[in-house]
Order: sequence, then C-alpha cells, then structure tokens
Amino acid sequence: MANRYANLVGSKKISEDFNNINIGFDRVQSEMDTNKGTADSHIANADIHVTASKKAEWDSKAPGNTATDLISHKANTVVHVTQADHDKLDGIEGGAQVNQNAFSKVNDIAAADPEDTVTIKGGVGITVTTNPTSKEVTVTATGSAAPGAHGTTHTEHGADQIPTATLTEGGLLSAAQLAEIVAHGELLDEHATAITGLESGLDNLAGVGRTIETVKGNAEAIANFTTQLAGKANKTSFDAHIAEPMVYTTVVSRDLTLTGNQVITGFGFKPKLVLINANVDAVKGKMSFGQITDAFQSVMRNISLDVDGAYQYVLGYGVSIYGGVGNAAGGVVYIQEDGIQIYWTKDGSGVTGTVNLFITAISHY
Repeated sequence: MANRYANLVGSKKISEDFNNINIGFDRVQSEMDTNKGTADSHIANADIHVTASKKAEWDSKAPGNTATDLISHKANTVVHVTQADHDKLDGIEGGAQVNQNAFSKVNDIAAADPEDTVTIKGGVGITVTTNPTSKEVTVTATGSAAPGAHGTTHTEHGADQIPTATLTEGGLLSAAQLAEIVAHGELLDEHATAITGLESGLDNLAGVGRTIETVKGNAEAIANFTTQLAGKANKTSFDAHIAEPMVYTTVVSRDLTLTGNQVITGFGFKPKLVLINANVDAVKGKMSFGQITDAFQSVMRNISLDVDGAYQYVLGYGVSIYGGVGNAAGGVVYIQEDGIQIYWTKDGSGVTGTVNLFITAISHY
C-alpha cells in the first residue's frame, strides 16, 4: 500500500519489502523532528501565550469588576473636572494672576486699580531718593530750607528751649530778666523826672531874683540830698544782697572706678567759691583739698599714701585722689546756676574705693 512515508507492495512478504519499511520509518522520524522544533518555538513565544502571573491576575478578577472600576473612575473628582470647576475657570479673565498681598489704602489714599502706585514726595527741606536695585526709599532732611513755624518750641517753657542768657553765655531773655530790665527802665524814668524837676526848680530860683551864689548853694543842697537818696537806695540793695543765702554745705560720695559727669545741685544760688575736702574712708593718704571759682581751680593732694606724707599741688582740678605712681582719679569742677558738675577721669589703672566729698559753697564775699 502506498502512503507519504513508503510504498509497500501488498503481494510481497515483509521480508521481501523490509527495506521500504525502514525508509518509511526514517521519513516519519524526520517529520516528527521537524514538528518538535516548530512546537518548541511556538511554546517559547511569549507574545502569543499568557504567563502564569498574568493568568493568575485574570483568574482573580470576578465577572463585573471592570464595570465597577469604570464607575469608580468616573466618580473620582480628583482626576476629573466638575461642572463647578468648569464654571469657575470660565469666569477667570485671560492673563489673570494669582492674588498677592497688597494694601488697598495708604493713609487716606485709596488704590484706583490693582496696579495703582503711590509717590512719596519731599516737602520743605526734605529730599526723597530711591534705589530700584535694593528696593529702598530714603527720606533725608537736607536743612536747606526754612522749616515750618515752630518758634514757641524754643522759648523758656517750650519743648526744645534755648538756654537763658547768662553773664558768660549768650541765650534767650527769660521772663524774670525782662521784668528786671523793665523795673530798671521805670527807675530810670523816675530819675529823669526827678532831674527835670530839679532843673525846673533851679530855673525858678534864678527867675525870682536870687543871686547866683544862692542858687549854687541850693544846688549843692539838692546834690547832697540826691547823694543821700542814692545812699539809701544802695543800702537797700546791700541789705537785699546780705539777705541772700551765703553758704551751702553738703556731703556726697562717688565710686572712684567710675568716669564721666557727677551733677550736684540744690545750692539755691550760683556759688562764687567752692571748697571740696575729699577722702577715702579708712585709707591712709587718699585725700585732697580743692578750691574752685569760675576762673580758677586747684587741688592739694597727698601723694605718699600716708597721713603725714608729702603733698602735691595740681592745677586745673577741683578734686584728685592719688593711687600710686601713674595712677590717679580726679575731677574737673564746673560751677553752675544751682550747684556744680564734676567731670571725673582717671590716669593709669585709676583708684579703687569710694570717696567722700565734703562740699562748702559760698555765694558772695
């Protein structure tokens, strides 16, 4: 019988056609080998076969889960834009920006639009400069123009008063000083009236036939009388001067390690002479004796650190405490209207301890 593997003759015995049988078996084996290669390639093709993990994933999904996932996805407002979002976006103008911090009004100036500007303008004696790089605006008082009216701030009771004039320092005229000048002016007017009356009296004396000697005698009498009046006026002024306080004493202390001003007031007058006896308690030799006026001050200080030791005369200081070679603490004294001011300095490492100042102030002599 004939087939695609071998042609066997049916009338022949197998032993007679054995060779054709072998040929057929060889052709079957060759086809089987070819088919196995094709099958192996097909099995290895991952593009047309499902892996075990993917098959397990499909098997885990129950029927209908795909629809559930789709519905859940559609309802997710995080990944989808709602109608309200659409309406909001439609209401935003083209080129609009995110809101940013701003002031709607500066003092009483209101902004007219979102990008309005305010200009800082310099007034009298004021300049305004800008630095666009550092974003800075500088306002400077130039002092090149007169300020607004503010004279009352500099008067005797103003917030920025100019000091009252003294015999040694110029300044404003105080109300008390003006009253004194007015009083002197009135006194001068009285004297002028009196002199006019005297001159008229002399003319009258000469006019009624008096001799010149008689007139001179009366004139001398009037002059003597005027001198007596002046004497009484001077005595009144002297008595008032005597009635003023003459002496003021006080005791203050000072830490000798400190420098700078020490103000002592309450004298009740401007002293003409101040005496300062200074010493450090329980320390031998740390003492000095100073005398101060407006024009002169000096001090005698102990320089041997012993009660009976040597003394040194120092000009330009009202108090000075010696603390060893190159070391000292002292003060220059300034006389003021109602007391004194001591400006303390120190040489070298200075002096330690607390100094007691026994002060005697004299108003006149």
